[in-house]
Amino acid sequence: IQPALKVLGSSVELLSI
Repeated sequence: IQPALKVLGSSVELLSI
């Protein structure tokens, strides 16, 4: 679950940009 959350967080950061 943690790895998935980390990936989602990275995606969110990219989308935020």
